[in-house]
Amino acid sequence: MSTRPLLNGPIDAVHVDENASLREELDDLREEFEAFRSEVREERRQLAGILQSGRVVFGGNGEMPASSPSSTGPLDPSRYAPWKEKFRGQTAAAIDILVKYEAGLTRKQLASFLRVEPGSGTMSQIIFKLNKAELVIKDGNVLRLKRL
Repeated sequence: MSTRPLLNGPIDAVHVDENASLREELDDLREEFEAFRSEVREERRQLAGILQSGRVVFGGNGEMPASSPSSTGPLDPSRYAPWKEKFRGQTAAAIDILVKYEAGLTRKQLASFLRVEPGSGTMSQIIFKLNKAELVIKDGNVLRLKRL
């Protein structure tokens, strides 16, 4: 007996272009990915708003806010004037910069504004003075002024 199949007549085969079907599938996957990416961006934007609200409410480190009229809105530079008079020089300049950039700056960014090296003793002294006066909040590697 023969192991070959018996064929009666022509075979009606449909030519399948595998590359075309793979391209279509890839296009579909790209569309799904872009939709997913836009959803993730929107959720990140919403979460950033929630996080910022939490930082405003809790001061960025879990503390309850002080019951003062300036607990919302931009930082008031006049509230930091006594500290600027006490410290003067680059520490006072650091206070001005941190008032302006109330969301906070990294040590490297703050050092850049002050025109000092981030790892220098000068920078360490500035941060030490602000910490000792309990004027700054360290949120990860970001320094922010506390609301007064």
